[in-house]
Amino acid sequence: MTVDHSELGVLFVDIADSTGLYKRHGDELAHEAINECISMMSRTVIKADGKVIDQIGDELMCTFPDIMGMARVSQELIASVGMLRVGEPQEFLKVRVGFYYGSVMQESGRIFGDTVHTAKRMVDQAKAMQVITTRKMVDQVTVGPDYFSRFVDHVLIKGRNEEEEVHELLWNDEGLTISRTGRVVKLSERKACVLTLRYNQTERRMEGTDTVLTFGRTPQCDIYLLHPGISRQHGRLEYRRGQFYLVDQSTNGSFLGKDGKIRTHVRREEMKLEGAGFIRFDADMDSDLPAIDFVVEEPAG
Repeated sequence: MTVDHSELGVLFVDIADSTGLYKRHGDELAHEAINECISMMSRTVIKADGKVIDQIGDELMCTFPDIMGMARVSQELIASVGMLRVGEPQEFLKVRVGFYYGSVMQESGRIFGDTVHTAKRMVDQAKAMQVITTRKMVDQVTVGPDYFSRFVDHVLIKGRNEEEEVHELLWNDEGLTISRTGRVVKLSERKACVLTLRYNQTERRMEGTDTVLTFGRTPQCDIYLLHPGISRQHGRLEYRRGQFYLVDQSTNGSFLGKDGKIRTHVRREEMKLEGAGFIRFDADMDSDLPAIDFVVEEPAG
């Protein structure tokens, strides 16, 4: 067999919490929804000049000729799959994406090498509706106005002696020019807190098993806030190492406050949530924009 060496982009896309879909909606409905999702993802990849190399369960391994093609298709995968839903009450499907570009070995239609290992490590780091890649990749993607990034963590890649800096790739979904920002946050290990949220006459508790809740004006977000002043994928609430964080990825930002007063403007960065307060999307307390009230309950002891 002839082994070819070439430069390629490798992208993995995985359906988030597919096991939970089976538990919540039953085998038949979940299986049908996952098959439809796989078909849609495959069509999206092929339409973007990519190739589907392999399917491992509910995960696709794909190749692309260039980095920007992977960045664009990552955005399309998140958006297109987000329109699929399953069950009653309806639940929107979500995917997570990881990619990397570099040297690969090809043999009989299969690909091997460090690039494949790195791309797989990236998708393993991703959460629902996240696109994860290395600092090297985002440096090449975020030179233009359409993308920016947020530092996530340092991870060890198989076969390497040093940790790799990984970032979440984000994009401007409002069609406006945005700047690239990033901030390293060191987190200490702590016992788990509980976050209670109130919005639109709804109450919801977020614990360690709920690692990410998205909010925005698209129905596929976990917290659906319909208002033109709110971005389509405005931001996320993340649970990490016993604490909760507001991660803003919007054009206009989010406003954190307490006791009826706005305290902090969070824009394309993250902020730890503490005590009782609120998240608003306008500095005007009298505006008609919806708000999210929250209470962080610290662990006993």
